[in-house]
Amino acid sequence: MLQGFNRLWLANELELDTVWMDGTCVAADIRPRGLVLLRDATRTLMKATG
Repeated sequence: MLQGFNRLWLANELELDTVWMDGTCVAADIRPRGLVLLRDATRTLMKATG
């Protein structure tokens, strides 16, 4: 085996400690009460940063 390569012949090792997920296309069933809670949380966070 060549030095600097792993079993999959990748130049860098894989780090599986952190998983990044794109949630923009997740089909979530959000009910109206959930939307109100999301709105309130967003307002609170925006007031805290502004």
